[in-house]
Amino acid sequence: MEMKPETLQNIKQAQQVVAQIMVWLKRLFDLTATWVTQLSWWKFFLFAMLTMIAGGILQGSLFSTPDEPTVDTQKKAPRLHANNMPRSFSDGDTHVTIDPSGIHIFTDKDKAAKDADKSREDKSKDEQDAAKDAENNAKDEAAKAKDEADKLNDEAGKAKDEAKSMPQAEPAAPAAPAAPGMPAPKAMPVPPAKPAPPLITGGKNDFHINLPPEVTKEVGDAIDEEVDDALKQQAEGSRKKASTWFMNFVVLLVFGLLGMKALMGGKKRAEAQAEVANATAEREALQRQVTEAKMQMMQAQVEPHFLFNTLASVEYLIETDPPRAAAMQRSLIQYLRAVLPQMRETAPITNLGREADMVRAYLNLLKMRMEERLHVDFVVPEGLRSAAFPPMMLQSLVENAIKHGLEPKAEGGTLSVRAEVAHNKLCVSVTDDGMGFGVVPSTSTGLGLQSIRERLKLLHGDQAQLIIVPNTPSGVCSTIEVPYQLAK
Repeated sequence: MEMKPETLQNIKQAQQVVAQIMVWLKRLFDLTATWVTQLSWWKFFLFAMLTMIAGGILQGSLFSTPDEPTVDTQKKAPRLHANNMPRSFSDGDTHVTIDPSGIHIFTDKDKAAKDADKSREDKSKDEQDAAKDAENNAKDEAAKAKDEADKLNDEAGKAKDEAKSMPQAEPAAPAAPAAPGMPAPKAMPVPPAKPAPPLITGGKNDFHINLPPEVTKEVGDAIDEEVDDALKQQAEGSRKKASTWFMNFVVLLVFGLLGMKALMGGKKRAEAQAEVANATAEREALQRQVTEAKMQMMQAQVEPHFLFNTLASVEYLIETDPPRAAAMQRSLIQYLRAVLPQMRETAPITNLGREADMVRAYLNLLKMRMEERLHVDFVVPEGLRSAAFPPMMLQSLVENAIKHGLEPKAEGGTLSVRAEVAHNKLCVSVTDDGMGFGVVPSTSTGLGLQSIRERLKLLHGDQAQLIIVPNTPSGVCSTIEVPYQLAK
């Protein structure tokens, strides 16, 4: 059977509404679960206690019982008033009717039985009306007969008075009989007493209890009171039931939140920790990339003035001292051979031997330029050359020591490079006896040292550090500490 386009459209709209409702319910559930799991246990139990107290207060205010409970008058059947109006009760099958003649009870079996009951009720009413009419007629005839008897007694009394007032005569003859033409007075007949109707009439499923009107009224009033009590009890039961439902809802809500916290707490915490860990990893990766970019720039750059000055020195020595120019050229080539591999690589870890060779070549060039103004003390044990060490850090410390410590000093000084292992950490220090902190104004931004600290933190966390302290009697001592491990 093909469905109409309107029906299909309605079905699609209903599906969209249901899907939207499910999405909102899922979002509400997730928000509730997240909020509950973020609460500590003592805060949750405090919230549960406050919720139960609030539920009790709302129960008392919303479902309170008044001092005198009232019953809806529209639900009450009319009472038997002075005009003897009937009233009826019914539970579906059995019907009870109370009227001045008594109580009529019948069972509603089918329509024919109802009609028969109605006809019998009408016939009973007609018979009662006829009996009442006959009783009234008999009472009227009895009253008329009594009036005639009173009249005759009055006439007899008058005749007796007249006879007393007349003179004494001979003894009167016996009273003559009544005239033949005048009939003798005869007494009025008294109607026979009407037999009392039976107390219960009718059959099994339809019978009538004959009661006096006063008793019927008392029965109706008693039934009214019972109905009122039943309605009051029903209202009280409904109130208690509603109150119980409300508190049960509050208790189930609290237990539902408890179960949600107990069952989903670990999952939500794991998800939150995973999100924090991912965010931290992304942030650290971004910082690592920035730092590595800075280091690549540092690796890729060779100070132009250093190269230019070295080449100018080589050119000058070629004209004045060719053997010395050749030695400087060999030192420059050795330095470039050590630096160029580092410029091509982007590995975050190298070995201390490569870094030491690059720094030694750099110091040889500087020594040929500064001559007797620079003295070098270079101590890197052979067994530590394979130790892992970050690239270009030692080069940066040596450049800072030459640029800010020894070059500004007229008589020059000594530069010491040493490596050792202490407490399972590789310590590489660069010490000079130059000008020291703050003696000569510097135009440097300090990004080199800051970059070294950031790289050490990214590579080794709290297990690595850069320590810079004053040297005695002058100069600066810079030390890099990293965990001792072999380079891969």
